[in-house]
Order: sequence, then C-alpha cells, then structure tokens
Amino acid sequence: MFTATDTKQIIARTVGQFDPKVQQDGNLIFVPVQKKYYQDSTAGTGFGGGDITAAKKILTDAGYTGVGTALKDPQGKAVPALRMRYTVGNTIRQTECQLFATSAKALGVTVKVESTDSLGKTLGHDPSHEFDVVVFAYVGGPLFVSGNAPIYTTNAGGNIMFYSNPQVDNLLKQAVASTDLGKAADLMNQASKQVVGDAASLPLYEKPLFLAYNTKIGNIRDNATQLGPPYNAEQWGLKTTAS
Repeated sequence: MFTATDTKQIIARTVGQFDPKVQQDGNLIFVPVQKKYYQDSTAGTGFGGGDITAAKKILTDAGYTGVGTALKDPQGKAVPALRMRYTVGNTIRQTECQLFATSAKALGVTVKVESTDSLGKTLGHDPSHEFDVVVFAYVGGPLFVSGNAPIYTTNAGGNIMFYSNPQVDNLLKQAVASTDLGKAADLMNQASKQVVGDAASLPLYEKPLFLAYNTKIGNIRDNATQLGPPYNAEQWGLKTTAS
C-alpha cells in the first residue's frame, strides 16, 4: 500500500494548494530543511511513488490472489478491511485518508475511513487498538534523539504502532548513549531507514505553520518545535514610529 500511495498527489490535493513550497519528506526524524542531517529514508523503496502496477506485482509475486478486486493472502484468506482514522474536523487529513483508501482499493484492499474526536485515546497504548492506519503529525524539537527514540523502541510508551525490530532498538540505544551529535544523527537516520523499510510508517511532508498577529507588535516569529512562537516572548513589544 505504501508503494501505491502517491505522496506528491497527497501534497498537491492538500497543503500544496496554499503552500506550493511544501516538500515531500522522506525521513521520520528530520525534515528537508535540516540539510546537515536529512537523508531520504524512502530512497530505493518506491514508497510514496504511487506506482499501482509495481504494488500489484509485489502482491502477486508474494502469492496473493484477487489483486485489484478482493485481495486474498497466499493461504486463500480474504484480507480484512482496514480502519483508518483522522482527527474529526481536519479536512486535510480526511482527504489524505480518502486518497490512501483509493490507492488501496486499486489493490483490492478496503480501507474504512473514520474520524476520531479523541486522537490521544485513539493513539493510546492499548492492545485493543482503535486503528489499523492513522494519519497525524509529530511535533519536532531540538532533542531529536530522546524525542524520537520512544516512538520506535520495542514496548516503549510512545510506540503506538507496537513496532518491534531488534536492529532499530540497538540503533536507538546507541544514539541515546552517544555524545557525538553527528554520530547520533547518523544512527537516527539508519533507524528511520529501517522503520520505513519495514513499512511501519510513511513520512509525508513537513507540515506548514500559520502564525497570525497584530503587526503593531514586533519581534514575533515562529519556532517550528514544541516551544512554538512564545519562545522569544521577552523580546516582543509595540513598534515605535518615527516622529
């Protein structure tokens, strides 16, 4: 399904309509503007390319039948419908879900799109799981190791996917212990590459930010981390006019 998903189409149909500068993001840890560390984890995978033909071939080669109609696994069992969630009222994410569902349908997979009025509860670390696929955004921060390691570490509290890969666990453990920023970034890039390669999570784009304020006030600027715009509030003040 990641191969069938067209990330560029998703951007064009959503955030790209009001911000043509939005770039496709292929990394789970870093974004394209972080040129010093950013590496494309999707490179060579075909993920996000929207290639339905290639996606069908992957399934056929793996022994699936009913490709493009009603998908069945190699044992002849019907692939169940998937439940995809998004935050209620978020039309952008709703559109993203619908586009994903359309791509999946072309493979013979049914994706039921449902909203949630409690994203935190839906994403909660509960084995019952209230989703099969979910679209949402993580807010970045300067601590790129400690801020991301709990998301992909086996049995960690932030691991909503119940993802587990010993190789990734080892990479994250090394990154947490490293005092070398460059080495830590390299380890995190390796982890991102593996998680994406396992088709656990598909990065889409760096979410645009909007900041509205009265132009009479100076020194207001955004901060694309968890700190947000108030990070320099002590520097805010009314602008003076020359007499």
